[in-house]
Amino acid sequence: ANQFNELVVTQDILTYLITADEYVKADDMADHLYLSKSTLTKGLNQIRQILGAYSLKLVVRPHYGFKIVGQEFDIRRFLTSNYVRKTTIFQKDESVMKDIRVILDEVIENLHYHMPDYLREALVYHIHISLVRITKGKLI
Repeated sequence: ANQFNELVVTQDILTYLITADEYVKADDMADHLYLSKSTLTKGLNQIRQILGAYSLKLVVRPHYGFKIVGQEFDIRRFLTSNYVRKTTIFQKDESVMKDIRVILDEVIENLHYHMPDYLREALVYHIHISLVRITKGKLI
């Protein structure tokens, strides 16, 4: 149960940080997520390891707080990773995903192309993340 709680805390912190556009102060994050300072510190240490696998860094600036930084390509790679897809870090808009599926199915059919369902779903997810990031002004 303890490992499960640590995973949930790590996911909550990651969600908070990856969706923030600016630096986030530790006190604000702890208050928002109802975490103690020690629990927050443990979670941040785990996050550093997770992000490192995607060439992303957790930057700390005194008086500003924490922020995930890296190339937009790497951020999207992280957002499309199996780690994120198995969590609630990235909130999917199912109606948009449905629209993407319809358009993609039409294109695949018109081109007489065959794609396994799991690859089609992965492509839908990638397109969705790209749309969300682009509308936030985050370009590659």
